[in-house]
Amino acid sequence: MFVLESRPWHRVAHLHVVDHEGDQWRNYLRFRDLLRRSPQARARYEAVKLRLAEQSPVDRRAYTSGKTEIVTSLIREAL
Repeated sequence: MFVLESRPWHRVAHLHVVDHEGDQWRNYLRFRDLLRRSPQARARYEAVKLRLAEQSPVDRRAYTSGKTEIVTSLIREAL
């Protein structure tokens, strides 16, 4: 993963590099497609993200780590 910040804590872009057609590639697409088609999945993901942002407003690592469970769960459900 590559991150571009215009100033500290102000991300303007990030890039994930994965093997084309690999497991992570497929998981990213499954997750994207699920969020596009399911209002319920979007709502669940949004609720977790909002809670984490409130709990850890300046701790990016805690925020990102906290999303792991919901993302994993949603991807499993999309299989």
